[in-house]
Amino acid sequence: MINFLNIRLGIFTERVVKKNREIILRRIEKSQNPSLTSELIQFWWTNSGVSPELVSLVKAFAKSANTERCQLLSSAILEEAGFRKDATKILSQYAEHLEDKLNQYQYLGLYALAYDYGLVERTPKIELGKKLFQRTLDDQSKVSEIISDANSIAIVGNDPSILGSGMGKLIDSKECVIRFNNFSTEKQFEIDSGSKTNFWAKAPGFDDIRRRSVKNFSGTIVCGGDVRSKSIRGLDALSPIYDSALLASYPHEYYVELVKLLNAWPSTGLCVIYWIYKIRGKISRKELFGFNAFNNKNTGNERYFDDFSRNAPFYRHHWDKERVLIQRLTEEF
Repeated sequence: MINFLNIRLGIFTERVVKKNREIILRRIEKSQNPSLTSELIQFWWTNSGVSPELVSLVKAFAKSANTERCQLLSSAILEEAGFRKDATKILSQYAEHLEDKLNQYQYLGLYALAYDYGLVERTPKIELGKKLFQRTLDDQSKVSEIISDANSIAIVGNDPSILGSGMGKLIDSKECVIRFNNFSTEKQFEIDSGSKTNFWAKAPGFDDIRRRSVKNFSGTIVCGGDVRSKSIRGLDALSPIYDSALLASYPHEYYVELVKLLNAWPSTGLCVIYWIYKIRGKISRKELFGFNAFNNKNTGNERYFDDFSRNAPFYRHHWDKERVLIQRLTEEF
């Protein structure tokens, strides 16, 4: 039996991923535990993306497992893989109550599929799911263009090393300022971290992220394992920030690359640094603020505005590997 604690923590290696696949295949053959199989397939899909092997597996799974969770997960994967007719056939089983099922399993690709094929009444929620599915991809390209064209950037992390830096004015002078998750621009921090914010990059959902108005931002970037297509709570994660001028889902291919590099789930900060690196090449370390990748200072905290410990038990990021990777993606110039 696979250690699910390790999966939840993001402590996985190629050996573990291979073992996942072996277990999934055995479970499908025996059909003993569809719920477990769904979890493993979701894990594989989120962290490795769509592949011919996964599609073949899912097609077999859809035939052998009849729970709603299994069927809608299979449909979502097939939709992303381009097998829309197969995905539609699965959805058609739930025609009488399809909107209820979509609102329970909120894969945005299925909202778009149901909308496009006329499988459900086009209610406000269905239309919103369809719009979010397309918009988060369109805006991803627009954010890339803004980052590419910016004359100067400030990537402002939440590490307490920013305190006492006096960098607030320099940060605010940059053309494009990006901040993360529960960042604070309260007056007491302004001298060190500034107040200007163009883009808010956040983790999916709001379990640990404070809700805030997005109307004054140039855009919001939702990081993580592709909330646009692969989240069972896609509508709940994105609808509260729909008013953002731009609402971009993080490029999933970069997320998969980071998972492979780290053998762990990447932090929101690293996700954005990696995306900028992919667009602009190596990043000047003078454009990074509030990251401790370049010093040995360890305050025991993760964020400059509270005392949430980076060493808290079961935290899912591999901070030492992230420090090394950030050093590789940046240079002094």
